[in-house]
Amino acid sequence: MTFIFSNKDNRRSIWDTAIGLQAVDGLKPSKYLKTLAEENISGKKTYDDINRELIKEYGSDNSRQKEADIVALRIAELLEKADFIMSSDLLLSIHEYLFNGIFEEDIVGRFRNYNIRKKEAVLLGDSVRYADQLIIKTQLKQILNAEKSYEYSNLMTQSDIEHLSGFTSKLWQTHPFAEGNTRTTAVFIYLYLKSIGFELNTDSFKDHSDYFRNALVRSCNSAYGSNTKPTVNFLIRFYMNLLNNSDIVLDDLDLFINNSTE
Repeated sequence: MTFIFSNKDNRRSIWDTAIGLQAVDGLKPSKYLKTLAEENISGKKTYDDINRELIKEYGSDNSRQKEADIVALRIAELLEKADFIMSSDLLLSIHEYLFNGIFEEDIVGRFRNYNIRKKEAVLLGDSVRYADQLIIKTQLKQILNAEKSYEYSNLMTQSDIEHLSGFTSKLWQTHPFAEGNTRTTAVFIYLYLKSIGFELNTDSFKDHSDYFRNALVRSCNSAYGSNTKPTVNFLIRFYMNLLNNSDIVLDDLDLFINNSTE
């Protein structure tokens, strides 16, 4: 498939994705950023223009609002301009570009060197079993090399979506960075799908980015204290809407293990 968007439509879909993705970390870009985005969509301002205005607006401020606005800008720019290569180096580059000056310098663009646990609401406070820090590089190499050998159909089939869901789940479960994994993974997957010619219904990221993250949580290894089995079914539903323009209802409440019928 090929992209048939006009430049204006393409930029709007990119900004919708970039702004929507901030929800995965409980962030909401400002009205000011959205105004600047509209000026970019209409061709009145470049990404560099917006960057200068945001730097002027926030200065040395380290607020969550600054993170939401600047990272949204950087995601939009990458989604429009970045090339794709199936490599861990690209993951590192995406992370560094998105979070330089946002997170602590010693974690930006670097694989984490310690193990992590994160309380997840959909797991009732339990944590996904993320990859041990000692095997991050090896695990990523295996996952990415295996993906290189997979050939998608010209039309995204159910089998293709199931495969993509499994690939995304494994990539995210590695959780190579201390922070910013979901946004980095989303950008990587977006660029990947774009590079192999698929058209995306970006309303999925615009309206359901929090569902996307929680679907990733549910797709990974079982929680430490739960007998609930991992399932990619929620991620499949998200990708059906993203890639096949399905209209599956994505209800966040379904993702909680005490509500789930999976």
